[in-house]
Amino acid sequence: MDMIMLVLGLAIFTMLINVPLGMWRESVRKFSPSWFIAVHASVPLVIALRIWLDVTNWAIPFLIGIAILGQFIGSRVYRHKNAVHKVKKVSDKT
Repeated sequence: MDMIMLVLGLAIFTMLINVPLGMWRESVRKFSPSWFIAVHASVPLVIALRIWLDVTNWAIPFLIGIAILGQFIGSRVYRHKNAVHKVKKVSDKT
């Protein structure tokens, strides 16, 4: 039960870190240095926490999936925010 709670906590942390990074990634040019930093910035932190918390290696694929999901959610939030902002700008001009 302890290991499940550790993996769940680490998964939540991974998601919370990757959502804003996904938003940042969406706002920069694809494959630019900033883009690579946005994609990979959470990796050393999650690895360090996984080792420090002594989380099993079996959790790695799950955590990678959670990181990708967080990036995806962040990019969608950024796109939605921009779309709403553009609509608001257009409606303010009329």
